[in-house]
Amino acid sequence: MLGTAQTSVPVALGRVGTNYMEREHIAAALKDGKAEVSIPAIGKTLKMPVFSIAVPIRDAQGVIVGSLVGVIDLSRPNFLDNITNSPYGTTGGYLLIDSGTRTIITATDKSRIMEVLVPGFNPLADRFIRGEEGTGIAVNTKGVEVLASGKNIPAANWHIVVFLPVAEAFAPIQDMQRCMFLATLVLTLLDAAHALAQAPVLA
Repeated sequence: MLGTAQTSVPVALGRVGTNYMEREHIAAALKDGKAEVSIPAIGKTLKMPVFSIAVPIRDAQGVIVGSLVGVIDLSRPNFLDNITNSPYGTTGGYLLIDSGTRTIITATDKSRIMEVLVPGFNPLADRFIRGEEGTGIAVNTKGVEVLASGKNIPAANWHIVVFLPVAEAFAPIQDMQRCMFLATLVLTLLDAAHALAQAPVLA
C-alpha cells in the first residue's frame, strides 16, 4: 500500500507495516516527487515528538518507486542540539519554531519542545512567525522581559529566535551609567570643594 513502511532502522521500533500516507511530507515525496521537511508531530510508533525529512526514490527511468525518510527524535540528543545547547550569554537561549503550526521544534529549554505559541500573546513572536526578521523586546511566557532576534529558514518554513533577558543584555550599559553617575557626583563634589576653597574669607 502506498505510504506503508517496508523497512526501518532500528528494527525494534516496529515501523514496518505502518502507513504514513496522511503525513504531508510523505505524500509530497511519493506523489509530487518533492523533498520535504515535515511539521513537528508525535511519532506513530515512537510516541515522542519528531520531525522528518522525506525524499523520493526513483528508478532508472525516473519513476517514483518509494521514498526515504529520516526521522529525528526530538526527545533524544540530535544535530539540532549543536545550536540550542550552545549558551547565549549567561541566561539566554534559542528557539526553533515551525511557522506553519507555531510549534516549538526544539529549544535551549527542552521543556518547551512541542509548545504551541498562542497568537496574540507575544506580538514580537507573531511578527517573526509571519516572516518578519529583526530584533525587539518582548515578555516571554515566564514573564521575563527579553531582547530577541529572529531569522527565517525558508526551506523548512522555520524560524530561529535567539533571546537574552533584558537585565543581562543591558547590564553593561547600566554599569556604565552607574559609573558615570558616580564620576559626575565625585567631580561635582570636588568642584564644590574647589569653589569653597577659592571663596574670599570674610573677616
